[in-house]
Amino acid sequence: MSKLRLSLSYDYPEAIQRAIQLFTEETGIQVDVEVLEHQEQSLLTNFAIHQAGPDISEVGSTWLSNLVSMAAIRPFSDSDVLKVGGQTAFVKGNWETGIYNNQVHSIPWRGDVRVVNYRRDLLVKAGVDEKSAFSSFGNLRDTVRKLQKLEDVVPWAMNTAMDSMLIHVIAPWIWNAGGHLMSRDGRRTMFSEPDALAGICAFFETCAPAISSDARDMPDSEASTQFLEGKAAAIISGHWITDIVHRQGSDSVMRENLGVVLTPGAQYSGGMNLVIWEHSRRTSDALELVCFLTRSDVQAKYLPEAGLLPVNKEALMHPPYTTDANYKVLKESVVSGRHLTAVYMWGLVEDRLFVNNR
Repeated sequence: MSKLRLSLSYDYPEAIQRAIQLFTEETGIQVDVEVLEHQEQSLLTNFAIHQAGPDISEVGSTWLSNLVSMAAIRPFSDSDVLKVGGQTAFVKGNWETGIYNNQVHSIPWRGDVRVVNYRRDLLVKAGVDEKSAFSSFGNLRDTVRKLQKLEDVVPWAMNTAMDSMLIHVIAPWIWNAGGHLMSRDGRRTMFSEPDALAGICAFFETCAPAISSDARDMPDSEASTQFLEGKAAAIISGHWITDIVHRQGSDSVMRENLGVVLTPGAQYSGGMNLVIWEHSRRTSDALELVCFLTRSDVQAKYLPEAGLLPVNKEALMHPPYTTDANYKVLKESVVSGRHLTAVYMWGLVEDRLFVNNR
């Protein structure tokens, strides 16, 4: 029998390889994993158009509407939902991203958050009170100004490239100003409305003065590296910063001085979900794999080892999310975060907003 095919985005960590091996040992089902490193949405669209490709795919939570509109993915029945543990097994916001047109079309697999990462020693050097440095949008703005006084250190590292990742960083400012990215019915964009524009302007008024000219068109990965190498005092970035410093290892100065706090206001939270393609001829085996990957014990053990964030609530009740201060912040952001709604044609919106404006 041919192998069950699973596509993942970006990476296939060694810990997830071990988890897949355990699945094969438990079920006898062989799995072939393909990593879609670039142009994920276009590749997923090709799978839908040609009705061929993996049996299961990891997809961004905002990409769901496009695939549903193409009748490309299989909805999960009520009995399927019970098999994965029911909706109450997952963080509420992440579960809701899998629902479109009142049907469950995807199951939450891993989380994605944006938090403020900073160096305690550099805040002290700049005369900034750590307890209040990022507690409000005004305090964050003042903190950035004070950090600009530091010599030989970039005060604020950030993604300045024209890509959709920038939305994840700016969203709290837009929401704080009363703005939205899309209308509730998903029929029109709202990021050019006055409230949203006010939030965008507030974001750049806060961060832009701290960006050097050589940091233009810097992707999030490079900005994160800049911070991890001790060349920047603070950054709004993902959970991988904490993972690299604490799990993968970093220099002692960084380990001792890394601080992580929530961004002011509403938290951005996203994630990746698992879908079963309509063209799959092995839907029963595919459902078995989805159940396995979202199981609490699997998420509690293998996702943290892979540097990924669980979205199964029981998995978040285990170390390091209950024992380490920085991981506790990541957990809080996952649980309390606000998600972008999976609205119709969101993929096209991202493309028009960023790709065509480079």
